[in-house]
Amino acid sequence: MKVIDIDTILERCIYKALPDSVITDSLLLENQFPFSLLQTLFDKRDLVIPLLVVEDRTEIVFRNLVALEQCHYLDASYITDYIGVMDILINMSRDVDIPIQKKVLINWLGDTDSMANLFTGLFKGIVMSTLKREYFDTPWKIAVSTAGILLLILAVIQTVCALIEVTHGEDITSI
Repeated sequence: MKVIDIDTILERCIYKALPDSVITDSLLLENQFPFSLLQTLFDKRDLVIPLLVVEDRTEIVFRNLVALEQCHYLDASYITDYIGVMDILINMSRDVDIPIQKKVLINWLGDTDSMANLFTGLFKGIVMSTLKREYFDTPWKIAVSTAGILLLILAVIQTVCALIEVTHGEDITSI
């Protein structure tokens, strides 16, 4: 395991004068990740990420583990949370270089674009399956979700029209 020092991040925060326990608790609440995951990642003021060797089969293994976790272990989402953290840390191919240099990730895929796409694609799949399971699994949930989205769009349109009317001083219905 490799330790990534986050002192520079914490110096910018207002937590500089607070004890370490308060800083860790604040970070746990601020990031809104499950405490079980973040307690294993944070060791005092250092972020501890376990070493991961990324190879051709990594995506298949992660997808199977996430499916197992979402079907049988609804209360414990360790793999899903790990993928979420890695997706937050790795957005583009240049973001992969730092964990590789710090020996947090070992890239056997060949290029950094593949690794960035792996974590982004995994997390997108998790989000889509969660949305489908939570909001679109019954006809009633589909109807309510569609109505909510429609009301949100209409509220945005009404706000834009009101802003146009206020800024231009003319009635939008006369246009």
